[in-house]
Amino acid sequence: FDNVVCCCLGSCALFSDIGGHRSVYVSNVNPGISTTDQREEGFKAGIAETCPDVQVLETQYNEDDSATAAAQFQAVIASNPDLAGVFGANLFSALGAANGVEAAGKGGEVTVIAFDDQQSIVDQIKSGLVDMTIAQHPFEIGYYGVITAYAHLTGNPVPPHIGTGYTVMTADNVDQPEIAKFIY
Repeated sequence: FDNVVCCCLGSCALFSDIGGHRSVYVSNVNPGISTTDQREEGFKAGIAETCPDVQVLETQYNEDDSATAAAQFQAVIASNPDLAGVFGANLFSALGAANGVEAAGKGGEVTVIAFDDQQSIVDQIKSGLVDMTIAQHPFEIGYYGVITAYAHLTGNPVPPHIGTGYTVMTADNVDQPEIAKFIY
């Protein structure tokens, strides 16, 4: 659920300034992975809600290979010159999309949203290749995993939904200590 919420948030931010009648796509790892499927779902839901005139192109699956994601970007932009943005549903999808943007000379023209907060993504935010990333909160993920397992093992109720938190990183905030602590 958190994946859906934060990716809706990402897509809203992506299209706040591009207007309608343009296209976007999702760069994803493989179909059938619940977390990245939910991120894709959230992104598409955010687009449908906030920008109904934006066309969502077919998702490109890259098998966790950033070189494949970069090549896919090249093919998508060649056949869709109105491409306004791409959402990388995981680290390698986002890195590849950003590298594709750079190779195509489309930096500043095509918005890239990433999901993950590794240093390489942060470097691409600082260089302007990536516009924003959605950073996970690994401490909360581990903490709530242990607490939930303990509750289950001791016969205590477990809530059906446990939010693990996320932070949106941009060039404007990535160096702030309260944001930078999520970089890994």
